[in-house]
Amino acid sequence: MKVKVRIWNDTVSNLTLMALGSSAPEILLSIIEVIGKGFEAGDLGPNTIVGSAAFNLFMIIAICVMAVPSTEIRRQKHLDVFCVTATW
Repeated sequence: MKVKVRIWNDTVSNLTLMALGSSAPEILLSIIEVIGKGFEAGDLGPNTIVGSAAFNLFMIIAICVMAVPSTEIRRQKHLDVFCVTATW
């Protein structure tokens, strides 16, 4: 008996690439700043990174909502993944 198991989930891959693409510059700048200041917190702290990531997420959601024509109805394919993402 053969069982086909998917190794990579489409939703996880999309969310990972979205998070990496939107937060990578801030995280890299923070790492460079911490190393440059002798491992002490600088002006670009975690609050800046979290705020920027939240703004990026809201913009992505807004674009996704506006992209659907008003005559179409779209539904969630995997509601459990949506609930985990929304509560996170």
